Amino acid sequence: MLSAIIFATLTLMVAGIPAAFYERVRGPQGGAVAGIIWIAAAAVLTLPAVPNVLRALGVSA
Repeated sequence: MLSAIIFATLTLMVAGIPAAFYERVRGPQGGAVAGIIWIAAAAVLTLPAVPNVLRALGVSA
């Protein structure tokens, strides 16, 4: 259980790197777009887990 929490936290931290770069280049007015970049990066990082989630839910893919 602890490893799942650690891995989820690590995913959010890694997803924040592109957003931090964007906000550093753009400045404070780039905050909303940086949030969208953060969410998109987190979604991309979770894509490899989608087949396992579908299998666990019993959805045939």
